[in-house]
Amino acid sequence: MSRSKSAPTMADVAKEAGVALGTVSRVINGEQVGAEYREKVENAIQRLGYRYNNSGRILRTDRTNIIAVIIPNTVHPYFALLVHHLNLELEKRDKQMLLCFSEYDRSREQEYIRMAQQNRVDGIIALNSEFAASCGATCKYRPEEDDLMIYADEGQISQILINLIKNALQAGAKHIDI
Repeated sequence: MSRSKSAPTMADVAKEAGVALGTVSRVINGEQVGAEYREKVENAIQRLGYRYNNSGRILRTDRTNIIAVIIPNTVHPYFALLVHHLNLELEKRDKQMLLCFSEYDRSREQEYIRMAQQNRVDGIIALNSEFAASCGATCKYRPEEDDLMIYADEGQISQILINLIKNALQAGAKHIDI
């Protein structure tokens, strides 16, 4: 039985392009390099089928740039619109969204929260079933727990979310609970 070929590394790209490993790193990270070097590296990446692996960056920086968003579903247009606007705000901050649907099931919500924590996401935004079932209109930020809790009705929540999430992310909040 033949052994499968391993995925190309940055060192393989550097060798193929005839450049230093640091040059490959700068190209991949979007840093400034000469056009000729960038073209060599990009061509080598394409020829080799190289794909950047975030694992090393995550270990170095302790950041995934992923925010888990847990909502009941997108059947209701409100939740779809909320997720749309939330995604736009996250993209502005170079964050990606991991979207989970709880279907109003509290145990599913808890399982998604555990999964998100195990995958070391940078934040969790959870629109829980109690909130979805009965909407209040209060907001509370608990900086001592690095926690943001939001309760609001459908007419208020989109703008409240946008403003509070902006502030919480800028302040470095690790957990956002809605």
